[in-house]
Amino acid sequence: MRDMVAAIEEDEVAAFERDGAAVVRGVIEPRWITAMRDAITDAMSDTDAAFTTRGGFYNGFLHWRRNAVFRDFLLNSSLPDIAQRFLRAKQVNFFYDQLIVKQPGLPSATPWHLDSTYFPTREGKVASIWIPFDHASPTSGAVTYFKGSHRWVRDRGRLSVEQFVRDLPPPGSEIAEHEFLAWTLEPGDVLIHDVDTLHGAPATGPTAQRRALATRWTDQDVLYDPRDDDFFHMARNGGLPIPAIALQSGAHLTSELFPIAWPRS
Repeated sequence: MRDMVAAIEEDEVAAFERDGAAVVRGVIEPRWITAMRDAITDAMSDTDAAFTTRGGFYNGFLHWRRNAVFRDFLLNSSLPDIAQRFLRAKQVNFFYDQLIVKQPGLPSATPWHLDSTYFPTREGKVASIWIPFDHASPTSGAVTYFKGSHRWVRDRGRLSVEQFVRDLPPPGSEIAEHEFLAWTLEPGDVLIHDVDTLHGAPATGPTAQRRALATRWTDQDVLYDPRDDDFFHMARNGGLPIPAIALQSGAHLTSELFPIAWPRS
């Protein structure tokens, strides 16, 4: 499977850098899909995990800390190699995992958002790899991206882009004068996006469950930059069992909580 990652073409990486998102086909082995489907069932029954549920929408975090299959998948599958290839990194750290399960027929879309607004990071490069464990299409909950929007963020700043996002119709709507990236995926495919790329997801179809794992990865230059409104602070303040981060502001994002995933030890 690492040969599949090595076969990723330079123009695929260049498209990711230009457009803010890309699809990579067939890079997760079937054995991992089978193992992770069972592990997702186990994770969702773990009442001591960090998670929220709302109307058929499960949102869980840091399952790799509690579930050995999650940990094995995240650190020993092709994912670290994919992250290294697209980040062009000398070192890749695993940041965190987010398990997102939507039951059939959920009426609401996941709104447009920027991952970077929630992350306690600065400098360097951060990417998200989104792994579906069910068929996913633009009409059944697959992620949709604003093509090239990561460049807007860097030109205009996050706050002005967030203001722009609030005026948009939900993902899945036609919006004049803007290009989107959306793909149909099968288990084994992954999406990778820059954390400054605007993205969201339409509502699920009437019969389709959508199990997916969003994983975040950082390069060697990323620094810890805690804020009162970052994900880790807000989740902890909201009562979720999120561990404290044993880093000083400005330190490189390497610790027991954020392990080096590539090069492999």
